[in-house]
Amino acid sequence: MSDYRSHPHHCQNNFVLPNDTVCINDGTFQLTASPTGGSWSGPGVNPATGVIDLNMAKGGVKMYNYVFEKGTSCEVSGSVNIK
Repeated sequence: MSDYRSHPHHCQNNFVLPNDTVCINDGTFQLTASPTGGSWSGPGVNPATGVIDLNMAKGGVKMYNYVFEKGTSCEVSGSVNIK
């Protein structure tokens, strides 16, 4: 007879850095979130690295979204505004 034990999967909390103001002349800006390994979306952002090409994003307020474990019961997301 085998002994089967269920081990619940613990979902992680998401943390995205607060809104920020940057200069377009800086060239790039690194978005940060925890846990790592999720995906970013928004104007001029690399989905895997979270690096924004500020020249591609242009000026003005832009919203960037972060999703970790998309499509699972542990999906967490957050967003940040950069101007």
